[in-house]
Amino acid sequence: VKPKASITEEDILAALPGRSAFLAQVKFASTLSRQQSACRPLLRPLICVDHAPQVFADSHTQGLYLTFLERLLDIQTDVEVHNKKRPIPYTTLLPTTITSHVFF
Repeated sequence: VKPKASITEEDILAALPGRSAFLAQVKFASTLSRQQSACRPLLRPLICVDHAPQVFADSHTQGLYLTFLERLLDIQTDVEVHNKKRPIPYTTLLPTTITSHVFF
């Protein structure tokens, strides 16, 4: 491991992923943050309360799911508050834009 002072721009560039890995990561992030469209009716936002009765049979598990959704919405609210102070808002991978199923 080199001391901090001896790390060069070339060292940093050498540590970055290759082009194919970069493109795969961008595609993955784009897929996760894609807005819902009419042509993909099976995709629902992750924040979708009506999932609970369909997916979880018992009320205890439904309650845990709904608590999880509340926590996600709290996270999104925090991000939106921070976005007001940022020159460029963060809009990628917000809980209300991530789909509950990912199709490639």
